[in-house]
Amino acid sequence: MKYLRILFVTLSLMIIMSACGNRMSADRFQSIQKKLFELKSYKCIAEIRIVNNKNTTKYIVKQYYIHPSKFKVEVLEPEFIKGLLTISDGSETKVSNPNIDVNNTYVSESIIKLTGNNMLLTYFFSNYVSSEKSNMEISGDKYRLKTYITSETDYMSAEILGISKEGYPESLEIFDKEGRLKLQIKYIEFVMNPILDGITLN
Repeated sequence: MKYLRILFVTLSLMIIMSACGNRMSADRFQSIQKKLFELKSYKCIAEIRIVNNKNTTKYIVKQYYIHPSKFKVEVLEPEFIKGLLTISDGSETKVSNPNIDVNNTYVSESIIKLTGNNMLLTYFFSNYVSSEKSNMEISGDKYRLKTYITSETDYMSAEILGISKEGYPESLEIFDKEGRLKLQIKYIEFVMNPILDGITLN
């Protein structure tokens, strides 16, 4: 069913691109989509903005991911939690930095925010395949994949992934039910399928 869903979305978008006469060929789109959906690992620097009713919080982190569910997140900014390291081997998660009090309320809230499933690209791909309303928006030689979150909440309803003309993720945005931006991730120095050492809790 999952692969039928991907095929349906692919064919639909090919028809849309053909009708619009967009410069990006169907073959090029297929190649980019295949590369994204077969992502086995990635590493990047991510600039994260989390928006709530009162303020916007900004983080800069290093993200490492290994399929299907291993990840490592290292905080670069803000300064007072710089070096905070969160590692998950897929079944357990460990937070460490001897110089940071992880029991501090603000620190613990930051950890929760930075390690949620919505921070990982695979969460977007899962929703994209599952949602019947997934679509693509074309702008020049770039495009955006839009989908709706299957486990929708007031805080998270829709997602948009910005893709460069080379096929690399540039940004991820999550909107609430009212269409307000709640989360924005800008990907810097994104590397697809790098060879990463095994992520363990040791």
